[in-house]
Amino acid sequence: MSGFDPIAEVAEGLGLARTTCADNPSDTLEFLWLRPNQIVIDRTYQRRVSDAGKARIKRALKAFDWRKFGVISVVPVGDDQYACIDGQHRSIMAWAAGAAVVPAVAFKADVTDQAMAFVGVNVNRTTVASIDKFRARVAAGDEAAVTAQEIMDELGISADVAAGCSLAPHQTRAVSKLEKLVKIIGRGLTFTALEMLREAQPEQTNLLTAFAVEAVSMAVAKLVDAEADLDRLANVLPEIDFESLKDDCKQLVKLQGGQLARHGTASILRLYNKGLRDKVAA
Repeated sequence: MSGFDPIAEVAEGLGLARTTCADNPSDTLEFLWLRPNQIVIDRTYQRRVSDAGKARIKRALKAFDWRKFGVISVVPVGDDQYACIDGQHRSIMAWAAGAAVVPAVAFKADVTDQAMAFVGVNVNRTTVASIDKFRARVAAGDEAAVTAQEIMDELGISADVAAGCSLAPHQTRAVSKLEKLVKIIGRGLTFTALEMLREAQPEQTNLLTAFAVEAVSMAVAKLVDAEADLDRLANVLPEIDFESLKDDCKQLVKLQGGQLARHGTASILRLYNKGLRDKVAA
């Protein structure tokens, strides 16, 4: 047909070769028409709809169109109910629009597989909050995510922060950063750094940012590696205005290049080294 390119020719044009598919999708996937009251949300890895999400649903409702709806992804959870792993907003919108049924693709999975599927479906979507992806990784048993959650639990730090709100004392959004630090410097140093930062300024708002957490954690790692005195760092941290330090480090990035948190770590170590004969390398 004129104007139409077969998908095989498009793929081959991209340098792709067809391989033998080991799995038959019909063995794991099933197309369903679900009543809205059959659809549930598993709060193990999905949080409640934010104010921004609520606004998007209301806007979409004004121009509801099945041609733009697509299909939602679900897994059966028993009692003729299905947990939605992709399409929570659309499911709510369909219910509000009075839909009798909703198109869905279902596959069988336990809670771990559900959580990992949620991460896989949403990993490249900026509209899905990083905390939701983090919770999914925790539910799926991801080692770094579970360790980061354990550290926060033990220190009384919460990642339940409403979108657009400032961080209250003992709150953080830096869950992905904590996962990264657990992988790089280990559980013990990450725990120690977060504990020192929290105890240095226990009533400070907007403290446990990704910048502050990484800068302090890497400083702790360098000090431990140098067999230096962490008590001295504990005396330095209460005097640091981390918001101002971040602004200063942004200027250093513009002038010198490099990474923001690394400049933060270097600045913390300069304060640590002040007055010392044997200085710790930044």
